[in-house]
Amino acid sequence: SLTVSTSTLAFDSTYVDTLRAAVYNASNTAIQYYSNVIVHTTVLAKPPIWEVNPFEFQHSMNMVVQLDMDTDPYEEELSEDEFDKVAVFNNGQIRGVANIERVFTQSGWKYLAYLDVYSYNAFGDSLSFRLWDADKGKQYGSEEDGTIIFADNGIVGSNLTPKKIHAKGLVQ
Repeated sequence: SLTVSTSTLAFDSTYVDTLRAAVYNASNTAIQYYSNVIVHTTVLAKPPIWEVNPFEFQHSMNMVVQLDMDTDPYEEELSEDEFDKVAVFNNGQIRGVANIERVFTQSGWKYLAYLDVYSYNAFGDSLSFRLWDADKGKQYGSEEDGTIIFADNGIVGSNLTPKKIHAKGLVQ
């Protein structure tokens, strides 16, 4: 049994330690041997609670996106963190959410988010985005706010040419 007080650990850090583990025999009655186990622990801030109920909506579209977490418009820092996420909103109401996934594409490994976006209207909703940077525990807006319009059965981006969503301005 291992107990770590999270109040003493700073987030955005990875801690590595070695534990000595007892390995028991098949009947669990005696220690067979001891083994050293290397443990990696990453401490993250509590993410925002972004949930969407697709059954509330009549229409949907799909997006394949990459997240650029650098708020400097002249720099690019594509997320490779599977704890990072993106949410889509219309007038402040959440319409979709997805985590970054590591996927193999025709052009090699990429880190992408696959968004299912929902709407009450077949066309015309202006979409805005929020990006969650899990390492930093920060939420950002997006440069793409208002530039993507919802279209029922629409597809934005692909594995080969994902839509880049750029972080802009700290939200939290």
